[in-house]
Amino acid sequence: MINPKLNDFFVVGIGASAGGLRVIEEFFDNMPRDSGAAFVVVQHLSPDFKSLMKELLERLTQMEVHRVEEVMKLEPNNVYLIPPRKNLVVNNRCLRLTEQDLNPRLHPNYPISLFFDSLAKDYADKAIGVVLSGSGSDGAPGLQSINNVSRYSHHFYYCK
Repeated sequence: MINPKLNDFFVVGIGASAGGLRVIEEFFDNMPRDSGAAFVVVQHLSPDFKSLMKELLERLTQMEVHRVEEVMKLEPNNVYLIPPRKNLVVNNRCLRLTEQDLNPRLHPNYPISLFFDSLAKDYADKAIGVVLSGSGSDGAPGLQSINNVSRYSHHFYYCK
């Protein structure tokens, strides 16, 4: 059984399109290193290029920045980044990677909503969803999942 006192921190899921780098940088440049929350960045990434997000964010924040690998336990005051060609979910307070469908034309992939849905199920009132940029609807259904489990007032903003 999970000790609730050890896991009594917020998890902030941050969704962004591939072009959302500037707003992500600004977000972490202004986020204190000791907020007590864990941050998970789910960005639409090109499968053909190596992401430099980890190196860029390490220059802007004093929090530890991690590229998620297989199964990782969430810890407060840490930043977690999705790798290319993967989907990310949270289950039992751990981040877990799954493969994206190789043919997105047949099976569209919505990594932000997928992550937000799992975050809502696992963290309920401690889940926060933020969509910073994008041109499609990825993230909106996941924000609704978080909203549905929250007992707090509804302050969710979907920014494009």
